[in-house]
Amino acid sequence: MHFAIPPEYQSELEAIEPVDLRPDEEILSSIEQHRPVTSEKNIWAFWDSGIRAIPSWCQRNVISWARICGADWTIRVLDMRPDSPNHVLKFVDREMLPEAFLSGTMDGHHAGQHSADCVRGPLLFRYGGVSMDVGCLLIRHIDRICWDLLADPDSPYEIAVPVLYDQTIANHFVAARKNNIFIDKWFCADNACAWFVTRAMASKALNTGSVTFSALALNEVWGGEKTLGFDGIGPRMYNLLTTRLDADVDSVAYKDAYKLVWRLLSKSSFQKVTRAKNLTHTPHLGTLWDQNEGQDCMPGSFGEYGTERYTSARSVRISSIRKLVSPEVS
Repeated sequence: MHFAIPPEYQSELEAIEPVDLRPDEEILSSIEQHRPVTSEKNIWAFWDSGIRAIPSWCQRNVISWARICGADWTIRVLDMRPDSPNHVLKFVDREMLPEAFLSGTMDGHHAGQHSADCVRGPLLFRYGGVSMDVGCLLIRHIDRICWDLLADPDSPYEIAVPVLYDQTIANHFVAARKNNIFIDKWFCADNACAWFVTRAMASKALNTGSVTFSALALNEVWGGEKTLGFDGIGPRMYNLLTTRLDADVDSVAYKDAYKLVWRLLSKSSFQKVTRAKNLTHTPHLGTLWDQNEGQDCMPGSFGEYGTERYTSARSVRISSIRKLVSPEVS
């Protein structure tokens, strides 16, 4: 079954079938199993209490990663559950992790996010691959987002990260070849937990080596915000993605939902869905989906269908990164 691609997008999109057709439960069960690392094509995620404990919309995200990327990529959702086959310490040494993470003494509203930050660096440095937050709605195959370029022996690029307004790089999606010096200094140095990139890039330690990275632009990662604006983005995206396909095509809701969804499918690599706990005046989309089970994929809605069924032939735009000039940081 395919929904028809609108005429104005037919030159940008083509219909495809998912490369992994297993039932959802079979995909989840396979991700729960321990699989030794045999290549750099690894998708790393973290949830301290395990994949079965993550919100259902995030589970569907992870399942969708498998349907889009197929068997060439191994998905692992690591955790800190005793006797878990995917316990973090089955993949990295204790010495690579901060004591606060190991002892479970981190607290505050963002302890979970900080915990994920602690493990992504050691994993990428040791094994390579892509670290993604479970809240990332993947829209394109990772090979086409960046990995084909990173793996090309003639390419100068070693890592790929999203950049916001050419100012700040984010860490909810980080792709890197293993043993990369930037990853080592950004995440792993002195057991630090997710250094600010400006600090890392200005440090004498990083300046001892060189690194070239590609940066995915705002259009590729925050397409919802690019299309609708940041003000009240959570409730707006929530309402638009639950808009029914059989709604009045002349209504504002239908027109905005149509514009949002087809723009994401044709021009974005993924959509970062955040919770932004206590950081904004209105709840973000992740919080609303946490509170409203199944609203991310309501039958007959604009949110039900698409990321596994269409692909774009375009190339990802690589942002030019200006060399930072700043005082040395000790």
